[in-house]
Amino acid sequence: MPTMASVAQDGDNQPPSDAFGAGDERQEGETEDLPTPWGGGFAGVDVSRLGFRGMADEIRHLPFNRIGDQLVEAAGFARLATQLRDIARSTAFTQLKMLDSWTPSAFLTSQLTETLRFSEVFAANSPLTAWRSALVAQNHIGSLLDKSWGSRFAQQMIQPFLLDISAVSDTAVRLSERVASIARTDELIAGTALTLWQREVTHLEKDRVSVAALHSAGAGGHGVLGLLATNVLSESREEGVTGLLAVLDAEVVEPWTLGRIGWQDQMFEAVGRVDPQVPDLLRGAWDDVHRKGPAAASKISNCIVEAVDRSLRAAAPDAEVRTWFDQTNLPATYWDSDRKRPTRNLRIRFLLRESHGDDLQLAEAHCELVVELARSLVNATQSTKHTGDAAIGRVRSLLVTAEALLSILFCGEDV
Repeated sequence: MPTMASVAQDGDNQPPSDAFGAGDERQEGETEDLPTPWGGGFAGVDVSRLGFRGMADEIRHLPFNRIGDQLVEAAGFARLATQLRDIARSTAFTQLKMLDSWTPSAFLTSQLTETLRFSEVFAANSPLTAWRSALVAQNHIGSLLDKSWGSRFAQQMIQPFLLDISAVSDTAVRLSERVASIARTDELIAGTALTLWQREVTHLEKDRVSVAALHSAGAGGHGVLGLLATNVLSESREEGVTGLLAVLDAEVVEPWTLGRIGWQDQMFEAVGRVDPQVPDLLRGAWDDVHRKGPAAASKISNCIVEAVDRSLRAAAPDAEVRTWFDQTNLPATYWDSDRKRPTRNLRIRFLLRESHGDDLQLAEAHCELVVELARSLVNATQSTKHTGDAAIGRVRSLLVTAEALLSILFCGEDV
C-alpha cells in the first residue's frame, strides 16, 4: 500500500504534486521562507505569554504586508478584484498555518474555534473554511480519545468508531489543507458538507455518546472524504495524478472498502434488504472502476445516482411520505409539484425523522449533513463524466460518498 512519503519520493524529476502538503504548488522562483505575520518578524513577542485574547488581538492587526506591492503589479483594473481575493486568501492561509504552529496546546481549542468563525464570516464554503473545520473536528476527536474509556463495552464498541473517525479527520485535514494552499477555487464541492460534519462531530461527548451517533459521524466523515478527494483531483495538475490517485486510494477508498469497521459490507447487507438490486448496481460500478472501459466515468456516475434514488424510493414511498409531509411544517418546496412526488431532500428527512431520539439539535444537524451529502453527490456526478484516470478517480471517490450516504440512511438499526 503506498504511503504519502513513498509516493512523494518517486523519482527526483517528478513534479511533487502527489502528497497532501502545501508546498507542491509553489511556483518557480518561490522560496521555502514564510512571511512573518508581524511585518519585521516577531519583535520579541512571546506567544506563550500572550494568552488567547492576546493572540486574537494580534490576529486583528495582521498587516498582510505584501498585498499592496503585488496589487501594484496587477495588469489592468479588470484583474484587480480577482488578484486581491487570491492574494488575501493565500496570505491568510500562510498566516493561519504559522499561528497554528505557535499556539500553545492550552489555547489550541479556542484558537481553532475562533479562526473557524472568522473564516466562516469572510470566506464561507471556501477551501480555507473547510480546512479550519477539519482542524476543529480533528482537535475534538483527539480530546475524546485522550479520555479514559475503561469499560469493556467502550473498548469493544466505542473506541473502534472513535479511532476510525480520528483517522478520517486526519485525512480531512490533509486534503482540505492541500486545496486551501492551492487557492485556485472559491467554493468546494465538499465545503458545506465538511462544515456540517464538523458540527456533528463536536456534538459527540463522552457522557452522552452512543454507537448510533458514532456510526452516523463515522459514515458521514467517509462521505465527506469522497467529496474532498474529488476536489483535490479537480485542483491538481495532470502530470501528478498517478501518484495522487495511489495516495487517495490508500487514504480514502481502502478505509471504506477494507477498513476495521467493515463499512461497505454492512451497507451492502442493509441496502439489499431495502432493494436487492442496489448492491448489484454498486458492485457493477466498482467493476467499471477497475476495468476503466469506454465511457466508464459516465456509467459509474449514472449508477451512483440510480443506486441512491432507487434506495430512497423503496424506503420512502410517495404515499407514505405525502401523508407524513402533510402533518409537518416543512416548506412546500420540499414536494416536487411538477413531478408530483417527494424531492430527495424530503425522502431523506422522512427516513431520518426519528434519528437521535429527543436531541432535536443533533437530529437537525445530522439531517442537514445527509441532505447536503446527497445534493453535493448528485451535483458532482453531473460534472464528472469525462474520460481519463482523473475522471475515474473522481467517480471512484464519489462511490465512497454514495455508499456512506446509504450507510447513514439504512445501517442505523444494525449498530
